[in-house]
Amino acid sequence: MFVVCFGDGLGNQMFQYAFYKALKVAYPNNNIKMDIFHIYGGHIHNGFELNSVFGIPIDECDHRTALLLSDYCPYQEKRYWFMNKMYGIRRYLFGLKESFITQDDPTCYYDEVFHLSELKSYILKGNWVNEKYFANCREELIKDFTFPEIVYGANKHYKEEILKSNSISVHIRKGDYINSGMINLPVEYYKQAKKIIEEKVSTPKYFIFTDDKHAISEYLEVFKEYIIVEGNSGNQSYRDMQLMSLCKHNIIPNSTFSFWGAYLNSNPNKIVIAPNKSKLDFRHPFALKEWTTIPFNGKNDSKYFER
Repeated sequence: MFVVCFGDGLGNQMFQYAFYKALKVAYPNNNIKMDIFHIYGGHIHNGFELNSVFGIPIDECDHRTALLLSDYCPYQEKRYWFMNKMYGIRRYLFGLKESFITQDDPTCYYDEVFHLSELKSYILKGNWVNEKYFANCREELIKDFTFPEIVYGANKHYKEEILKSNSISVHIRKGDYINSGMINLPVEYYKQAKKIIEEKVSTPKYFIFTDDKHAISEYLEVFKEYIIVEGNSGNQSYRDMQLMSLCKHNIIPNSTFSFWGAYLNSNPNKIVIAPNKSKLDFRHPFALKEWTTIPFNGKNDSKYFER
């Protein structure tokens, strides 16, 4: 049995699901299961959303199996304090369990995961933010990640405006990125992105998506004509991703949420602009090779697609 851990927000869960699908293709005779939050810990953001948003069925392993295969339990849950102490002693004496596979860097591609022994059981914890894992599953993933239809309300109005214009989604991530270790992109990044767009797109219309509209006034000064998309929060947050995917082009930050908005954009001539780093200690950006990556800080320090 192979078990894929699910946790964090919707964008990361979609990467985990893409990896789960890739494992099912790579190991067709093996039993591939899901671990829903047992190892990641209690629900954050909006909990497990793949089922409620996309109708993806849950093929879940039991809690006991997840704990046996893993080498630690959620640190933030006090009920696991004693077990984590015991796991720590065991790791000190014998090393990490062979059955527990994690990533040093979630943006890197580790080919080893496709060469595991099918006679053993493993649990794999990570976010797997690299398209190389699931490149062969693209068409199936696009079908799986089909949003519920927008039929009324403000989102119907946004959708109509997006479809009839040279629409550019602009995602400005603040909120939970402050003090999280993630890079908060400066205004300069959006200035550079806007310049690239306006060299290639006539009469662009910008649709601003943000989790904190009160903290982005200086960013809004960059864009002349824009609409701030509002009202999608809680269990309706996915509607922002859906609307991003309907835009003709996308300017995204270092966010797995807006990565998928751009990935699911079906415009064959789309321009996607992303920062060339996602986090200071991550090697790769949250971006595909064919997208345009620009320095988040004005310094083009490296190339990021080696692994």
